[in-house]
Amino acid sequence: MEVAIIQLTAAIRFPGIKLKTAKTQEVASTNCIASDGVDALAMIYDLHAGALYRLLFALLGRADDAEDALQEVFVKLALKSCSHVEDLRPYLFRMARNEAINMLRRRKREHRLMENYGEEKETTSPNGDATFNAAHHDWQRLLARLPLEQREIIALKIWEEMTFAEIAHIVKTSPNTAASRYRYGIERLRKWYEEENADE
Repeated sequence: MEVAIIQLTAAIRFPGIKLKTAKTQEVASTNCIASDGVDALAMIYDLHAGALYRLLFALLGRADDAEDALQEVFVKLALKSCSHVEDLRPYLFRMARNEAINMLRRRKREHRLMENYGEEKETTSPNGDATFNAAHHDWQRLLARLPLEQREIIALKIWEEMTFAEIAHIVKTSPNTAASRYRYGIERLRKWYEEENADE
């Protein structure tokens, strides 16, 4: 009932918004900063922020960076016209992925600068957030060891329950490549986990 009310409200107030209810709810907006664009943006945020945050956290490994990247995604979305966007969900995941890649590049540049000046860079462990339990920390640490290409696919497949076709659309590769990156990543995680827990 609540979804139907949101859909009706969106259809009346924003003719360009399309709400779908499948595995997850999706919103598409023709212009996120239209007269009532704040409402549309808030609706989009409510529907997608959790999933985007999970992907960003998997890619960046730090809660504060994931929050910063998520905020940046929605700031950029608010300033853009979305009239060219057919399906907002994959578009948002691409935006989040691009923001994470940019942040990782900045992090690498900052690290090189600090090394060049002989200063120690302050490091924050992905395990530093006390709200997560030890098992989550172990898996997050192992996940962080994977290449970005495998990490993002594992996050989208496991946490967002996307198909390889959906993932391929977001990361701009073929479904077969997405599937093999997933398989190789899972195999590496399993191997590392077994090596670390062989004594138990």
